[in-house]
Amino acid sequence: MKKILVVIISIVLIFAFAGCGGDTPTEDEMINNNDVSEEATEDATGDVFFKDNVLQLEEYKIEITDYNVVEKGKGGNQYGDSPVIVFDYKITNISDSSLEAYSAWIYSFTAIQDNDPNTLNELDTSIMYDFGNKSSSKHDKIKIGGVVESSIAYELSDEETPVTLIASKLFGGEIGSQEFSLK
Repeated sequence: MKKILVVIISIVLIFAFAGCGGDTPTEDEMINNNDVSEEATEDATGDVFFKDNVLQLEEYKIEITDYNVVEKGKGGNQYGDSPVIVFDYKITNISDSSLEAYSAWIYSFTAIQDNDPNTLNELDTSIMYDFGNKSSSKHDKIKIGGVVESSIAYELSDEETPVTLIASKLFGGEIGSQEFSLK
C-alpha cells in the first residue's frame, strides 16, 4: 500500500512540475521581452545621462561648474589631514517635491581614486570650511523649479591619481562616469 501511495504522489508531482515548465519562455522570447521593457523604460524616463559635467535625472539636474584641489592647511581645508578635491555645482529641482543639494549629490555620485591595485578606493567626503555661500546652502530645501549652487569635497589619498565620478540612479544602476585630473 505504501509503494502504491508513493507511486501516485510521484506521478502527481511529475505532472505538476511538467505543467509549470510548459510556460517557461524560450531564450529568444526572454531577449525580446527585455528589449521591450528597456524601450518602455527609456520612453517613460526621458533623457537620463552624465556627460560634459552634467548629470540629468528625472528629478533634478546637477551641473559641475568647477573643481579644484585644496592642499591640507590651506584656505577651506585648514583643519584637514589630507588634500581635498572640491566640486562646485549647480542643482536644478525639476521634480514635484523639494530636495537638498547635498543629499541629491550623495545619492547620485561615487568618487573613486584608482590608486590601489587590490581594492576599490572610494573617497570619503570631507568637512569644508570657508568655501563661501556655496557650502552653506547644501542642506537648504530647494523649491520645485529652484536652482541652488553648492559644493562638496572629498579627501584625496594622493595628489597624482585622477578622481573618477561615477553617476548612478538610486535604484537603477550606473549612468556614466567622468574623470577629473588633479594637475
